[in-house]
Amino acid sequence: MTIMIEGALDVEVEYFIKEYDCSNVKIINGYEYYCGSYEDNNIVISKTGVGTINGALSTAFGVTEFKPDLVINQGIAGGYLENIHTGDIVIGEYCRNINSFKTPQTESGKGSNPFAWVPDKRGLAIHNADKRLIESLYGWASGHVNKNIFRGTIGSGDIFSKEQDRIKWLQNEFGAMCEDMESIGTYSACEHMNIPVLGVRIISNNELIGEGLDKSQSVALQKLLAEWLKELMENRIEPNINRGNDISKDVQEYEQYAFAGVRKKNEKISEYVRKGITTACLFFSRRLDEYMEELGGIIVGRLTSATDTHNIYLYKNSFYIRPMLGSANAAGWMEELIACGIRKFVAAGPAGKLSKDYNCEFLIPDSVINESGFYGAYGPECERTSPCEDLSEKIAGLLTNEGFQVDRGTVWTTQAYYRETPEAVKNKLEQGAVAVDMECGSWCQVASFRNVDFAEVLYFSDSVDKDSYGRYTDRKEKNDFLMRLMIDLVTRI
Repeated sequence: MTIMIEGALDVEVEYFIKEYDCSNVKIINGYEYYCGSYEDNNIVISKTGVGTINGALSTAFGVTEFKPDLVINQGIAGGYLENIHTGDIVIGEYCRNINSFKTPQTESGKGSNPFAWVPDKRGLAIHNADKRLIESLYGWASGHVNKNIFRGTIGSGDIFSKEQDRIKWLQNEFGAMCEDMESIGTYSACEHMNIPVLGVRIISNNELIGEGLDKSQSVALQKLLAEWLKELMENRIEPNINRGNDISKDVQEYEQYAFAGVRKKNEKISEYVRKGITTACLFFSRRLDEYMEELGGIIVGRLTSATDTHNIYLYKNSFYIRPMLGSANAAGWMEELIACGIRKFVAAGPAGKLSKDYNCEFLIPDSVINESGFYGAYGPECERTSPCEDLSEKIAGLLTNEGFQVDRGTVWTTQAYYRETPEAVKNKLEQGAVAVDMECGSWCQVASFRNVDFAEVLYFSDSVDKDSYGRYTDRKEKNDFLMRLMIDLVTRI
């Protein structure tokens, strides 16, 4: 494996250069790259220089020359929240360009009001940070660092913000936890070049709480990352499969064209995404429209098929929508919501029980036997896939705390109607499945492919056990109850 580690300043790379004995120095178009190794892994330390342009150019040149499997952008950053202190760590699940604005049109002599500026499309979050490595670093650091570890959005731009009101405004507009000057260049270059990236920042100052600049924090971050990387390489934890290698160039070009149209039709959703609302709740309930009207949810967009149109609602801090039935329909609409910038999905709905002897109030899938019939379009075919463990655990904890009986188990996803024959059910029970549905597997596959979070809560609406086959008479009441329950709980996720 080849890993390229980036830092803008001398103090942000010097420890790495010594740690990996990077005696071979290569200059490419004025940018410095120090080459070393650890066991059978190649290590490239890139001194990017300060600023977004340097971040983008040095990354692009380095990726072209060294062809890394992973790029780690790391260094110091200023805190954007009052509960983030010097020495705390921010893992960049997302990155946003905090210098990307449209200004209102004003006449000469009317002055300028930066608080009236609106983030434009270049300020949309970039989400290609590698999920597997985020989970690995977060879990490892939580047990090895006596500081707060945060996961969230890194704000990045060519500015050193020291005005407290401006910092609060930027945090509100972009949802960023901290500010640096290079990450957006690295994330952008890696996105275009289909390279997994991981941004990690240590807080060196926080103007909101009067903590001044301490560049030496960068050394502590390098030591932390060096220890984690040692374990990473020894355990052979590889980045996620590069999706750019899984689909052809013409498919990628068509995706960009199609998704641009989706975003244009749903511009209002993108506006709320820029303000930090990135969770969508998917409910299989015809009463969602009625209930949203009761609660005061507002319509912010629509998803349309050849046969139906469903409203997208905004209520409190989440979007709500009733998806269409079936794997292909469900996956297609998830794709369109992702194109609008939504990054976290919570679904709730019915499933069939495979055995009359199995009982629980709610089932949260921890793995899926995927027979949806189209998953090969999302990379190498694999029969098993899984929802997001962290998100699933949060939901399970909330339901348990409310006093409900919750179980974790395997779901069998099938696209075909009326194929739950006794033989097929027996086979799936032997594989560990306890329920059958038509969407979970496809949603998991899309979420994994697009690097977003997905989890689901299921209740049993019927039984496919040959001795107890049939629909339950209280399924509608259960469905409505689950919808109302999850709308209440999702604000706490």
